[in-house]
Amino acid sequence: MAGGPETSPPSYEESRIKPMPGTYPPLQQQQPGPVTRGNTYRDSEQRCSMSFGFCPDPSDPTLNQDWGAVLMVKCRDVPCLMREGFHWDGANVIREEGYIDHERDFTCSHRRKDGKCWVSTRHYYLKDLQQPQRWVATIKVFALDPETVYQFDLINRLSRESMQWATAINQSSGHYIYNWHYCTPVRFNAIYDDMPMEGWWPWPRKNEAI
Repeated sequence: MAGGPETSPPSYEESRIKPMPGTYPPLQQQQPGPVTRGNTYRDSEQRCSMSFGFCPDPSDPTLNQDWGAVLMVKCRDVPCLMREGFHWDGANVIREEGYIDHERDFTCSHRRKDGKCWVSTRHYYLKDLQQPQRWVATIKVFALDPETVYQFDLINRLSRESMQWATAINQSSGHYIYNWHYCTPVRFNAIYDDMPMEGWWPWPRKNEAI
């Protein structure tokens, strides 16, 4: 028969949006460190170059919801993470650096619709496990009820399905190089255009509509 080999359509498992694995790795498989209140992230002199926002219902642009979360990544080479994919799970979380506070965080202090203040914030810190290390990150979870952050299930609540927006900037100039929002068709990748990306990048995705 003339022509190349026939290809079958991607399976459901290949094309679906995949959440994070459901558990942290066993403690004995990690290298514990001292309690440092996020020094791994704070001590990095790089600026935040990638940000991802999460909430229970990303289709609701008013953020009139019980919690919201922001993942902020310091990375010197964003194009590298675009080409290779941006991947993280429970193994990247630095457990000893996490903490909870009840002070208002003015970077995300209230819900837009009703003006109610987030009363508690939970802080997580993450690092790249590859050497040399390419990125460090922090996750802030904001909530109306302190109990929400006390019992927050980071591994199961944060996924590409709960992502509402994502941005990236040029590390040296601060100009935007990537923007995606669940609620608007206006999106761009100024570096690689419509090249499919993997991991936590929400768009473009292989085997999904661009």
